[in-house]
Amino acid sequence: QFDHVIVGGGIIGASVAYHLACESDRSILLVERNALASAASSRAAGLVLQVSTNSSKTPLTRLTRETIDILADELGEDIGFHNVGSIRLAASDERIAELDGMATEAARHNIPFEWLNTQAAGELVPWLDLSSVRKIGFLPTDGYVDPYLLSMAYARAAAARGVEIRQHTAVTDVLTANGHVVGVDASG
Repeated sequence: QFDHVIVGGGIIGASVAYHLACESDRSILLVERNALASAASSRAAGLVLQVSTNSSKTPLTRLTRETIDILADELGEDIGFHNVGSIRLAASDERIAELDGMATEAARHNIPFEWLNTQAAGELVPWLDLSSVRKIGFLPTDGYVDPYLLSMAYARAAAARGVEIRQHTAVTDVLTANGHVVGVDASG
């Protein structure tokens, strides 16, 4: 009997399990039909870009970036994040407007953002052709992470907080009563 059951042990499921365990003392079960992070999560690009043109994504990606450092401290290990920053380029009026909006979004969420001239950008990325670029933004705390390592870090930190993890257990049915989920049927 668990208060919360999370189906899917990829990066999202492991992250939900970790964050829920941080906020609740109720019992949590994470169920994965295969091995943890063995499907799409282990094949993702792993880019951690905190600001997007879709402002609804910014709080989530900012939280992910902050949690990477927290997980490394909690687990006492490097989880594979490379803080290389990201450069955003604009060569048209439309892209300049998007980039200006991203700068505003970054400021609203206290995410470091810098405007660069072509010389500074060229020093960061010497091979980049900047001849048609009209505006350049730099987010120094962006980077990339091995998504498998991050998924496993979330899972280990969740388990350390009391989350039970069952791998090779497929959920075959979601049980409901009176319009509410009351359990799951699982194999394995």
